[in-house]
Amino acid sequence: MSIVQLVSGFSGRVRRGYYDRGHQVTCARIQVVVRVIGQTCEMDLGHNSLYRAPERYLKPLEIMFEGFTKMDPIPVPQVAVPVSVPEQVALWGLQKDATPKEAAIGDLALISFYYLLRVGGYTQKKRKVSTRTIQFRMCDIAFKCGNTIISRDAPEEVLMTATAATLRLSNQKNGVRGSLVHCSAMGGKFFPVIVLVCQYIHMRSNKAVADDILSSFWDQTKICALESERR
Repeated sequence: MSIVQLVSGFSGRVRRGYYDRGHQVTCARIQVVVRVIGQTCEMDLGHNSLYRAPERYLKPLEIMFEGFTKMDPIPVPQVAVPVSVPEQVALWGLQKDATPKEAAIGDLALISFYYLLRVGGYTQKKRKVSTRTIQFRMCDIAFKCGNTIISRDAPEEVLMTATAATLRLSNQKNGVRGSLVHCSAMGGKFFPVIVLVCQYIHMRSNKAVADDILSSFWDQTKICALESERR
């Protein structure tokens, strides 16, 4: 069996979603997969077996890409979420009759918006799935007041003086381990740094441990975490 047959057969499986729970993927995703295969060949063999010329794929593969592109749906423009959306969610969490879970959702709406977090970076999945993602945890949070680092064991009134907060990436999707996500004071009613401080204080006050994830909250009986489910 030739390398073209192997790669095109594998690409067909990827296209049909064989490796992605049956969800058909676009041609762009397949091109990324084929590019990785070519790069692996280049590292092992010293040349890219999928090229007929520099940066030119073998003709059968080019025809395959062209066919997939024609069948792809028309791209739908993505509309950016306005800041009023997380602010409205935060307001719901501040209502007097809000449950601890609703309050946590309100806080996390602001935190995830300003820190550009993926939902999988701070929630746990309802179903047990195999994943290498490590959600942001209590031990990944650091606070500063000006240029002074605030200890995580500091009293609440000291933590509330924070003017900046940083989240350290452990192993999130599309992130580099050890990288930092930082946010500084910007004023206004919905201040993400103070919201993160309040979430941290809530977790600490309710005996959360260092490895509890960022969305943990006290539900009157135990520490729980917000859950997400892929649709």
